[in-house]
Amino acid sequence: MGKRKLKKSWASLFVVLICIACAIAGLSYYNRLRFSPKRDASQYSSEDLYASVSEDSHIKTSMESGERYYNNEMIIYTKGHMEKVIDHVQRLYNCKLVGKNVFDESFLIRFPDGISFDQLSKRLNKVKNFEYVYNVSKNYAITIDDESLPYWQQGSWKHRYGGSNWSMKAINAPYGWQYQSLMKSVNVGILDTGFDSDAEDLKGKLTVLGENSEDTDHGSHIAGIIGANSTNKEGVAGLAPKVSMYGVCEEKHTSIYSIMTNFHILNEQGCKIINLSIGSDELSFAATEGNTNAKNAIRRMSKLLAYSISKFKHPSLLVASSGNANAFKYIQVDDAFYGYKKLVKKDGKKGFYDDRGEWNRYNAKIYGDQLKGDCDAYWNIFNYIDDSRLSSKIMVVGSVSLHKKHYKVSDYSVGGTRVNVLAPGDHVYSVLPSSNSDYGYLSGTSQAAAHVTGLAALLLSMNHSLSITQLLDGIINTADVATNDLTMINAKSAIHQILKDHPIYTTLSGRILDENKKPMKNVTVSTSAEGKTISTYTTKDDGKYTLKARIGETKLKATCSLYATYTKKYTINTKNQKIKDIVLDKEKWKEEYVNFIKVHPGTSYALWKVDSNNTPELMVFGSSSNYFVTYKNKHLYQMDMGPQLSNKGYSEKGNLVYASYTKDKTTYDCYYKIGTSGMNTVHIGQITGNSYIWDVSGVDSKTYQKNKGIMDARLHASTTKEYNSSSIEKAIMDY
Repeated sequence: MGKRKLKKSWASLFVVLICIACAIAGLSYYNRLRFSPKRDASQYSSEDLYASVSEDSHIKTSMESGERYYNNEMIIYTKGHMEKVIDHVQRLYNCKLVGKNVFDESFLIRFPDGISFDQLSKRLNKVKNFEYVYNVSKNYAITIDDESLPYWQQGSWKHRYGGSNWSMKAINAPYGWQYQSLMKSVNVGILDTGFDSDAEDLKGKLTVLGENSEDTDHGSHIAGIIGANSTNKEGVAGLAPKVSMYGVCEEKHTSIYSIMTNFHILNEQGCKIINLSIGSDELSFAATEGNTNAKNAIRRMSKLLAYSISKFKHPSLLVASSGNANAFKYIQVDDAFYGYKKLVKKDGKKGFYDDRGEWNRYNAKIYGDQLKGDCDAYWNIFNYIDDSRLSSKIMVVGSVSLHKKHYKVSDYSVGGTRVNVLAPGDHVYSVLPSSNSDYGYLSGTSQAAAHVTGLAALLLSMNHSLSITQLLDGIINTADVATNDLTMINAKSAIHQILKDHPIYTTLSGRILDENKKPMKNVTVSTSAEGKTISTYTTKDDGKYTLKARIGETKLKATCSLYATYTKKYTINTKNQKIKDIVLDKEKWKEEYVNFIKVHPGTSYALWKVDSNNTPELMVFGSSSNYFVTYKNKHLYQMDMGPQLSNKGYSEKGNLVYASYTKDKTTYDCYYKIGTSGMNTVHIGQITGNSYIWDVSGVDSKTYQKNKGIMDARLHASTTKEYNSSSIEKAIMDY
């Protein structure tokens, strides 16, 4: 008996020890997981950033809440230790891992079968209480807006612009193409339903990430607008010449998780701009009309999108279309998802039909009044994001049409205060694989958004240092105001503003030549922009100059005594730009300054040239008895030639200058005569010794500045002798 009890006691003790050991080991493992450092997302491979396609057959709608969701899937967000949570959930529900995003620390699971709304809700609540779980959500079903509106093609743009690329001309895109040599390639992402990367205008420009789709028209059309090859002399020219496009494909009906994951795939690809079109026609209309379920659905999905976008590893500008929901009519239906049904026209049939075209019981005559689409772009799962840190990186774009030779907001374009800017979206010509010519016309706000994406890429390719905010502000703040307070993007204005606010500098070089095409020295050459001098240089014997210049419009000025000032605006669009030789014009100045100095029979002169401030710069005063020359208040030359100048004189032409001086020749008084007869004069100055003082306040400014400020006053005198003026010219040149 005693031996049996002893054996039993030892066995019990052994079991207890085993349990204690297991508990200690478990606690140690738990602590290692709990306190181990979190891995950086950059350590993960692409296998940790993916989302499988969700099956349309599992899309269900809760008539109670209006939610459209996949009834066999669940999104789980973690706070570290993702693998531990995945393992736990898979063992608990025998489910598959069908998506993972290490950047927002989420994963997607799929149950073997669809379950009811209540069952799914219970599982969500249970998983939400797991350790390391931050949040859980249904995987909501949403729609990619690949709807094009070909029945709006009747807009006659040819009244204003010719050719297939009218939309590029409308926003002054060709102005930007002259800067191609300065551009560096920019990565642009496109989220759409499919692409034809082998299309002639997209070869080498577009890479499809992951699986492609057979529905390639919409995505290819968008890619063509953004960056179709502009050098192959085929088809169309994309707005951004130096762009590398990356496309990710979504099904027409897709999931919120797929879109969030694909955003991160494009962001990881280095796409600084991402173009997308997410449609929510009935949802947007219902929310605009005040439907509570629709509003709540938008808020839930928008919150998920905002969280995911906040985890972007690299900054990206997101360009979204405002939507085409106003193209349709809606009717209130009790059994509709959010209380309203979207109606569309069907070719060759009367009345409106539901968007699937399955029946015609929604004809207004049978079912009730139709409501015209008047949606607010704010009520869109993407546009609703109101966190200023994120919304400031999202640009919402509406569409422009031409109506009776005037721009107008397209009838189908969703408006509201959330729309940042408008762009051409109607009757746009681009790559279209399904057409016989591989090109064709489509209309919609998606096309408008593509123009903005292209412009953003063009600006960024010119200056890679631009921040997202600077890029967005540069486009929005330069949009032109047209009719009806319309603000449409303007590439030329945006480029000017960006180059002004964020200047880029290079060099401008050339030569200055005289009238004999020989290099000139002592010429002051300068560059300036926005009224501010950038660089100044004085030429040497070779006449060459190299100056700092701003990319864009830079003003070049060259000045030299006795030569006309050369001023011209240049568009600096290449690095180290060289311009043609500049020949300064002296022949005209000889006529103005030198030839007038000759004394003709019976005449004398008082001549002067004023500077930009109307201050006399060069003055020549002459008569039969005396000449002197001053330049910038410095006495240069004087010559006595005979009898005194008469103190009287007049001209039948009127408006002359005459002078009188004291017998000792120390003071000269100059007068400006008014009228054609008599001696009604205004005293304009006095010359004493080597200086002079001018007061032209009493002289008509228009007459005073005639001939670039030169005034010829021929005074009556008695001499008939003509003198050579070369000595005076030499004195001026020597100065």
